[in-house]
Amino acid sequence: FRRVLFRSGIYVGYTSWCAGLRALSNDPPVGERALGVIFQYNTVYSNGDGTADARGYGIHFDTTGAGSQIRYNVVHDNDDAGIVLENTSDTTDTSAQSQSVIYNVVYNHNLVAWATGIYVYRQSKYNIIANNTTYGNGYNILVSGLYGGGNPIGMTGNVIKNNLSFGWINYSLAAKYGGEN
Repeated sequence: FRRVLFRSGIYVGYTSWCAGLRALSNDPPVGERALGVIFQYNTVYSNGDGTADARGYGIHFDTTGAGSQIRYNVVHDNDDAGIVLENTSDTTDTSAQSQSVIYNVVYNHNLVAWATGIYVYRQSKYNIIANNTTYGNGYNILVSGLYGGGNPIGMTGNVIKNNLSFGWINYSLAAKYGGEN
């Protein structure tokens, strides 16, 4: 295998919310999601512009479909979050596991207190977060629906198991706004 290093710049407009590696599908219509996306054996670091403006993810799956995996990566020192699963489930998903974040090392996401190592967010269900090592993040692992508690329905069936977590600022694991389902 070949290890690839990724670091992205920040651009004005929608792309400013991007990451070092990002998979983004077109949804709706239902069934138009990228399936089976795999990001593996990468080192992803230093994304963001050094300010507290919620920019700078390492790896971001947004509206991707079943069978996608983030595995065997080293993700560190991004301004906001290391690995993000956002809106990873559509209405056709069942209890079959949708996405996997496995065997990653994720550390030093702490520019701001809410910076997170692994973040499962907004309409993400039936994901597996397992066998990762997380440390030195604001939250090492955060599973959260929309802030304020809106629409927790999509945050069900996520499995968080066998992760090593130490040296966090706020919490090792936080589940809220539907993420506790």
